[in-house]
Amino acid sequence: MKTTYEVADKETARYVTDVAYEIHPSLAEHGVTLAVLFAGPELKHRGFPAAATVRITRVADRLAGMPDAVITIDRARWDGLDDAGRRALVDHEAAHLVVDVRDGEVQYDEAGRPRLKMRRHDCEIGFFFDVIERHGKDACESKQYLE
Repeated sequence: MKTTYEVADKETARYVTDVAYEIHPSLAEHGVTLAVLFAGPELKHRGFPAAATVRITRVADRLAGMPDAVITIDRARWDGLDDAGRRALVDHEAAHLVVDVRDGEVQYDEAGRPRLKMRRHDCEIGFFFDVIERHGKDACESKQYLE
C-alpha cells in the first residue's frame, strides 16, 4: 500500500517543536524552524519501517518560505506512544539536526537561515537472521547485537 502524507495538526506541530527546542536548545537559540508531517499506513526509511524521519530542507525551498527541516512521523506509531515515548521519538529525530558552527560562528545560507548538518547515528547495526541461524553466537551479527 502506498504511503500517504498529511500536515500534522497545529497542536502536534507545536508539541514536536517545543520538545525539540527543550532538549536541543541550540535549535531554538538559532530559530531553526520545523514542519511536522504524518505518514501512513507505514513510514519507511531505506526500505525498512521507521517510527519517524527527519530531513533538512533544500536552500531553494527555504528561499520559498519552507521551514528549515521536516520531521515525518508514522501516524500509527505516534498514536500508540505515551508522552514519554513521544518525547523520546522527537528527541531522536531532533538529535540529527546540528547547527553548522565554524570557528565559533554560525553559518547561514542564502535564505539567511542557519545552515544545518545531519548528524549520523552513533551506531547502526545491520544483520541477516539467516546468517545468525547458520552460525549462532559466532556470527558478527550476534556479536553486534550483544554488544
